[in-house]
Amino acid sequence: MTELPTQVTATNKVTLGRPTTTTTTVSMVTGGGGATTTGAFAGGGTTGVGGGAVVGGNTGGAVSLPTAGAVSKPVPTGSAISINTINAGPLGRPPLGDPQILGYDPTANALIRFDALTGAALQTIPVSGQGTPLSGVGLGRNNGRLVALVGFDQTIQAFDVATGAPVGQFSTASLAANGLTHVDGIGSNEFQTVVTDAQAGTDGLIQTIDVTASLATGQAVAVGAPFAPARGFQLNGGLTGIPGSSVFYATGGAHFDPFVPDQDQLGILGVNVTPTGTISESSRNAVPGTNTPFINIGTPAQVRSNPNRALGSIEGSLALVTGVSNGANVVTLFTPTTSSQGTTTLTRSGTVNLANPNLLTGLSESFRPELMNAALVDVQGNLIKFNAQSARGLVLNDNGTLNLVSIQSATDTAIIGRPIDHVDIPVRQNVQLLSTSRGKVGTRSGVIINRNLPAIGPLTLP
Repeated sequence: MTELPTQVTATNKVTLGRPTTTTTTVSMVTGGGGATTTGAFAGGGTTGVGGGAVVGGNTGGAVSLPTAGAVSKPVPTGSAISINTINAGPLGRPPLGDPQILGYDPTANALIRFDALTGAALQTIPVSGQGTPLSGVGLGRNNGRLVALVGFDQTIQAFDVATGAPVGQFSTASLAANGLTHVDGIGSNEFQTVVTDAQAGTDGLIQTIDVTASLATGQAVAVGAPFAPARGFQLNGGLTGIPGSSVFYATGGAHFDPFVPDQDQLGILGVNVTPTGTISESSRNAVPGTNTPFINIGTPAQVRSNPNRALGSIEGSLALVTGVSNGANVVTLFTPTTSSQGTTTLTRSGTVNLANPNLLTGLSESFRPELMNAALVDVQGNLIKFNAQSARGLVLNDNGTLNLVSIQSATDTAIIGRPIDHVDIPVRQNVQLLSTSRGKVGTRSGVIINRNLPAIGPLTLP
């Protein structure tokens, strides 16, 4: 059994990687959106699932979810977590909602907040200056707090992701010494933010920046040296990251189709970014079309002429704006999968229609503002047992088999497993339980069973 501190407060997050031994241990709990990781931290999944049912009342009792036909299942190997008291929240009803995403509309010169699953527009955030399609949108952390970033020309503006209130801005003129004169792409993971200038150099440049230092000084603070694509790949403005991964993804053009020698095809370049800001290519893939393995985007001389490709991410999938139809932006999802040999492939995994009539030219990574007051435990692997005396404001997300959850009293709590095998929560109020199928699909003993429940996360604190 892994022993964690006896009390976990609202700013705490614990992250466990996929264990390579029977038990994964956690050395400490960090606050302010930080994470402690052990083992190999693994991303993945497609789109998130919010909503679900709220379990009301103050009584619950033990719940056991047998497999169909009552076939016994051995206890999986994995992690074990024991916490005495979790005191966070309060959270909403249900505690875990849908992820959200931000897009930049240059016609309205505004950031639009969307429900990343339904596509509903939730908020319009005015942006100062003149709107331009050559823009980038992403996330970053300012002293640990998640902020939304929108950049064009030589300015990046920052907004609070929960409220949309402006929190500052900085100039990218300081990056001219590194060869970047404009910003047309912004991407982030949990710890880093990178920007692109598709017009810089021969094929465009990618640069890591320190968002906290940049907002404090008013000038973009570079981390490490800029990266220039090689072997004929040209950037064209789209850039994003995925939580839990050090790989960023940038759109561009390269020669992928040998049967069309005079055209470049739309591609996505994967680059690995180290903690010191060193950037190196990790993969490149053609973006598959609906009925063809390639999408022609013009001659090599035309690739960088219109760098307004909007690329974001929803949970573990890349989200590419592919056009406007019936008053909505069509966002096509692609799931990157890396084999044991290190080869990355892109698989089309669905679409989302964002309710905005004007073409979005920037798209952020997805986020969940309702986690602001949560105590978050995110496990990318099997969890043998999670044990607590009391939990308030807990979000436990296990992208693996969650064998047993035992909490004497739980309030404002969300628990996700793939699947959840056994639940023992005698006293519960506003508790949301989501699981992949262990038998019949539906609701049983307060557990929402969804055979096709996608992987959620890795989750991060806003």
